[in-house]
Amino acid sequence: MAQAQQAAERARRAAGRATQAAEDALGRAGVADRAVPGASATSQAFTQDVIAPQQQAVLEAEAAVRELAARPERNAEHLRELAELIDLRDELPHLERDKEAAEAA
Repeated sequence: MAQAQQAAERARRAAGRATQAAEDALGRAGVADRAVPGASATSQAFTQDVIAPQQQAVLEAEAAVRELAARPERNAEHLRELAELIDLRDELPHLERDKEAAEAA
């Protein structure tokens, strides 16, 4: 009988420790539940305040790169047009002489 009482006492103490552990776990779960909204708000604020502006900066930089990449082609076309105009300008005195000669004839 004494052994049964001792076993029952040990079981009660173990049950008490298990109950305390369960209460502690519930307390930690409550703390975690309360922390989630704050962490979520912090994450959203970080996304809005840091990531979104960086994404916008990247989009603007990409647009600038596309613009700069198109410039050499446009510049090359302008240079071709300029070369053609220079050739025509160089030819102009000859054409004027030919015109004068044709008018004189």
